Amino acid sequence: MDIGSRIRQRRKELKLTQKELARRVGVTDAAVSNWESGKNELSGDSLVLVSAELLVSPVWLQTGKGSKEQSAPRQLSPREAAVLDLYNALLEEQQDDMFRALEAQKHENETLWAKLSKKMGKN
Repeated sequence: MDIGSRIRQRRKELKLTQKELARRVGVTDAAVSNWESGKNELSGDSLVLVSAELLVSPVWLQTGKGSKEQSAPRQLSPREAAVLDLYNALLEEQQDDMFRALEAQKHENETLWAKLSKKMGKN
């Protein structure tokens, strides 16, 4: 069984549509279809996200070897749980907007940190 078949099998076990898995991972449903059919390969980040959503280990998803079961997820802090509840209460379009805003803020923080680190290294 290849990775696409494992994705399809597990997605169906969890009663997820391609569209729902795509939404949860932040890709198009065509991307999920292409992974399942073997037309496209999962990138490292996508492999981790897909395995987390399918509740399986990335190694098993990629190779079919080892334990299928994912290690126990870490417990969310009360603040993280509250943020997740707020996010889940949004409409899908609002969730997409929020996700993009968070990604942009993360990128800005990384850029600022890189500039600061470079400046501190010069002194």
